[in-house]
Amino acid sequence: MEYPGQLKGRKRLQKIVCISQYSKKYPGFKFEFVRHYYGPYSFDLRRLMDRLVSIGFVEENYEGLGYTYKITEKGKVFYKTKAKSDLNKLKLLRKFIKEELKGQHISTLIRKSKEVFGW
Repeated sequence: MEYPGQLKGRKRLQKIVCISQYSKKYPGFKFEFVRHYYGPYSFDLRRLMDRLVSIGFVEENYEGLGYTYKITEKGKVFYKTKAKSDLNKLKLLRKFIKEELKGQHISTLIRKSKEVFGW
């Protein structure tokens, strides 16, 4: 089973989830977003990431200019054994990120997230 690598940036995570959710390309997200300085922001998503880090499923590291997230071995085991029903949804999300969002500059993600959010 293939897992995503690391994701660089809290802002990037917020914008990718927002774009995925509001463009209806990924049916699995139901986060509430609000207007924020750098575009749509979800406090629910932030709390979820904090929780995943605290239980050891995701590793969060500060690297000079920002944070990176990476799934841990514990997270991979849980994903393999307990989250099988979400595999198709996750495959759709990965495809969307790979084809439409990968490598885009954060300013582009901010603009797109504002567009799909209806800013």
